[in-house]
Amino acid sequence: MHMKLNSLIKELESIEVAIKNFTSIDLSEGYNGETLNETLITFGNSRPNYNQIVIMAGGSGSGKGFVLKNLVGVTGKIFDVDKLKDFALKSSVLQKKLDDSNYSNVNLFNLDLNNPKDNDILHKVLQDIKLDSKMFNNMFSEVISYSNNKPNLIFDVTLGNLNRLFDISEMAQTFGYKKENIHIVWVVNDIKTAIEQNKTRGRQVPEDRLKEIHSKVKHSLIGIFKNELDIKKYMNGDFWVVFNKKGSDTDIEHSDLGGSYISKANVFKIKEQGKNFDSDNEILYNITNKINDYIKL
Repeated sequence: MHMKLNSLIKELESIEVAIKNFTSIDLSEGYNGETLNETLITFGNSRPNYNQIVIMAGGSGSGKGFVLKNLVGVTGKIFDVDKLKDFALKSSVLQKKLDDSNYSNVNLFNLDLNNPKDNDILHKVLQDIKLDSKMFNNMFSEVISYSNNKPNLIFDVTLGNLNRLFDISEMAQTFGYKKENIHIVWVVNDIKTAIEQNKTRGRQVPEDRLKEIHSKVKHSLIGIFKNELDIKKYMNGDFWVVFNKKGSDTDIEHSDLGGSYISKANVFKIKEQGKNFDSDNEILYNITNKINDYIKL
């Protein structure tokens, strides 16, 4: 009994030390990193229970699910493309649309989403017929009855195409969410690591397609940094960038008792709620270089 208690005390002490030492890693000479008070990505410097839109962005295999589970300090209803695909495979209405289109040779009910080629076919179908926007509209319509305390909504998207940001923002504001409460957490992984992680997923993305997605994601993100897009038209909350290469950016500590915690993470808040980007910021310049380094194709 005493041994188990001692082990538990040691584990708690190690977690406390890890939390105190949790910092964003230095990306520029002379920069000491931003020390975070806790191992969490927060929004508006808090952990709000209502009225927030959190957009988890990043290419396939970047580890958005890991970051959401372990580092994001907010809970809410999660929507992702995989759920849309599950819905599409059961839709006789969608199949009818395909029969009357250029996809008349596609039978939804015969597609196997564990097959990368079938997965890619369905992804292209959904893009071409613009079903995604209808899905987002249905999501928001579920919360229209809420008045003051609307539920937090979390979107799992790539943002390789920024039209998705426009859709989410427009519908969010239509249903009463404020731009100041629309936040982005952009997860960036080394392309080689993302390819390996993709191979372990139940639904694999074809490698060529994965590289294409990461290339588009990179250009979207860097374009935002360069003010090619007036991002405040669509979101004016917090904007976080998380580098997520396992063993390099993120470390997980496991205990003998079966628990685990994040002991290191490479996390940067590059825009604060209600404020502008600083495009001349030295840290932003070095983050851009690291993104280019991670996504070399």
